[in-house]
Amino acid sequence: MYAMEDSVLISRPAYSNSAFKQTYERIDKTNLDVCTRLKRWFRLQMHCSFWGILVNFLPVLGWLPKYKKKYVVGDLIAGWTVGIIRIPQGMAYALLAGVQPVYGLYSCFFPVLLWFVFSTSKHTSVGTMAVVCLMIQNLVDKYIPDVTTAVNGTKFEKIQVASSATLLVGIMQLLMAMLRLGFLTTLLSDPVIQGFTTGSAFHVMMSQLKYMFGLAKSVGKHSGPFALFKTLGDILTNLYHANPADIIICVISVPTLIIVKYLNDRYKKRLKNIPIPIELMLVVVATLISYFCHLDDPPYNVNIVKTIPTGWVGDLVDNYVFPSFSTPTYLHIWPEVVSDCLIMAFISVAISLSLTKIYSDKHGYDIDANQEILALAVCNTIPAFLSSFAVAASLSRTAIQESTGGETQLVAVLSSILMLVVLLWLAPLFQPVPKSLLACIIIVAMKSLFMQFSNLKELWTVSKLDFAIWILTCTSVVTLGVDLGLAVGVGAAIAALIYRIQNPKHAVMGRIMYTDLYADKKKYKDAHEIPGIKIFQYADSISFTNKDAFRNTLYKAI
Repeated sequence: MYAMEDSVLISRPAYSNSAFKQTYERIDKTNLDVCTRLKRWFRLQMHCSFWGILVNFLPVLGWLPKYKKKYVVGDLIAGWTVGIIRIPQGMAYALLAGVQPVYGLYSCFFPVLLWFVFSTSKHTSVGTMAVVCLMIQNLVDKYIPDVTTAVNGTKFEKIQVASSATLLVGIMQLLMAMLRLGFLTTLLSDPVIQGFTTGSAFHVMMSQLKYMFGLAKSVGKHSGPFALFKTLGDILTNLYHANPADIIICVISVPTLIIVKYLNDRYKKRLKNIPIPIELMLVVVATLISYFCHLDDPPYNVNIVKTIPTGWVGDLVDNYVFPSFSTPTYLHIWPEVVSDCLIMAFISVAISLSLTKIYSDKHGYDIDANQEILALAVCNTIPAFLSSFAVAASLSRTAIQESTGGETQLVAVLSSILMLVVLLWLAPLFQPVPKSLLACIIIVAMKSLFMQFSNLKELWTVSKLDFAIWILTCTSVVTLGVDLGLAVGVGAAIAALIYRIQNPKHAVMGRIMYTDLYADKKKYKDAHEIPGIKIFQYADSISFTNKDAFRNTLYKAI
């Protein structure tokens, strides 16, 4: 019995500690009757099973007790670096989502703490993400006018729509985790995801141009097919009304962001993997200039963030930063937004799992895909009651967290401490921030998505069919919108999969002279058939879907 239990201890890391092993030894060596020993053994077995289930549900209980001191420095540097970047990005992405900047800070605080408890990934940084924020904005604009008013005793309308949609997204992801449906994200192939995110980057850029030119009040809200071109038409029509002060801010900010980010990448080793926090530096400088020069007043008329509440728990209208735990008030729109929320749920899961897998493979540790979906579901469900909007893994912040030496999930808590300080005491200091600067931060952050165009040359060489899917998805997202464009991309990927199943690769093999090697005759000129023998290679299993294609290709080959 003891030897068998030792094998269990080795195969299940959650139970492999000396306390359980010593208890087994005491039970086995005591001079008790068989019944008493069996009772104690059964009680311990139940305790082990309960502990294993608890650790599987709350991974923090498994890795935190084993935390090593050598991780402290790396986690501390990564935590504060990511936290510093989260502040301006949270405010900027809230602007992209169509809500007040303070809600972006909420979405960078509450979900991050939950991710620390539920996630098995050591390097993934969760929070606001451009593509998800853009989809939130589409929903918000559909139900709430551009100008949001707050009535005494009520919540802001826009965040209620965003939180209601986020709650539905979280519930959908929770069902995916319970039914273990993570494999469905494989329908979102790499060409589909890359084409979708690149096309979405154009929508993100277009949604921010009005702030860069100071035309927020002149450009109308458009949705549906060709909305991007309609927005571009409004911007070009009203371009002569552009605000010179906002343009000057953008002319200075965009090149500065690009140059410093380039230097961060180029001299990463010299900087000891700690990037220059240029976003925060620009926000601080612009805030000081805006405050002392009164940029929001004539003749400058710069559109600024304005009110950011601060303090402890209470109602937002009373200037408290943390909203009370309450149910979102727009749950009645769920039947109308099911398709949009389903797309959001799949996109956030697919991108988050992709990032998680990349870094877990790089550092050699295992992750539980369904537990990651559960963690993302919790990060969207519970914060929805605290005036937050949908979150996902961030490509840029994850890369920074890994490159600055982050080793464990403790980075999430350390970065949240900085966010807490900002929310409690420093938030009002960011009220004079120009929205045009936040728009610049968002657009420059889209650089990595636009750089995906460089993958097309290699994709054309590897698979022309995947190249066509990439182009079709990107073009559909740009012209038809985010939701319809993704549907077109997934449909094209499924059609390509069916085509490949029905028409797998096949070849007539020939022997390469003076060797025992056989290769495709069409690809290798030195491959010659053996007289009287046909070697036919069919690169797939045969089923009812491709039996006719197999017969036809075989007859044609011989």
